[in-house]
Amino acid sequence: MTVNVQYEIHTRRTYLLAQRPAVVSAIASDKAKSNRPIAPAVASHLIEHEVAALLPEQRLAESNGLEIYLAEPGDIPAGLAEIGRLREIAFRAEGEGTGRDCDLDSFDTYYQHLFICRAMTGGFLAHIAWPVREMS
Repeated sequence: MTVNVQYEIHTRRTYLLAQRPAVVSAIASDKAKSNRPIAPAVASHLIEHEVAALLPEQRLAESNGLEIYLAEPGDIPAGLAEIGRLREIAFRAEGEGTGRDCDLDSFDTYYQHLFICRAMTGGFLAHIAWPVREMS
């Protein structure tokens, strides 16, 4: 490939990338129009009850008033609903999101959920999920 061809390819890519923000903005605008209202917050006492019911070995660490837990989806149904609600809020803030009232899907049933919460209040600060069994 000659230098001139490489230059032409990079120039065209640059022009395409320059147009990208307008396209992304238009897509985000269309998605915003179809967004449902965010689900109401899950009652904190429900989450606190679920976290308190977790086995001691599911609490992986505690430090400075924060606790890290690992749980199966069935262990924390109310907590998972709140995680989905917070996930949708976070993604919408970046112009993304599902447009539904919370961001939960069938894959969440395959994941173990690692989460950080405030000790005693159960308020979620962070969440990570990953598959724990092979998906078919």
